[in-house]
Amino acid sequence: MKHLRAITVRLALALSLAWTLGLPVPLPGLPGPVAAAQAQQAEARLSPAQAAALVRKKVGGKVLKVSTLERGGRVIYRVKILQESGRIRTISVDGQSGKVLKQQ
Repeated sequence: MKHLRAITVRLALALSLAWTLGLPVPLPGLPGPVAAAQAQQAEARLSPAQAAALVRKKVGGKVLKVSTLERGGRVIYRVKILQESGRIRTISVDGQSGKVLKQQ
C-alpha cells in the first residue's frame, strides 16, 4: 500500500511539473498534438503552397495569404489574391482534390 501511494505522489508531481512547464500531457483515449497534426496532414494531398500555385495559375494575380481550415473532416485552403485590376478575391480550394470550391 505504501508503495502504491509513493507511485501516485510521484505521478502527480510529474504531471504537475509538465503542466507548469507547458509540456503536452498525453491522456488515454485522446490523440496527442502530434497525432492530430499527422491526421490532418494525411487528409490533405495539397500543401498550402500547391493550393496557392493552383489558384495563381487558374485566376492569376499575386497571392497575399493562404489560410488552412477544416470543414467536415476535410482540409480547405482559402487563398486570398490581389488581381492586376486591384480587386482582392478569396478562393477556396479542397485540400484533397484540388477542386476550386468557392470564389469571392
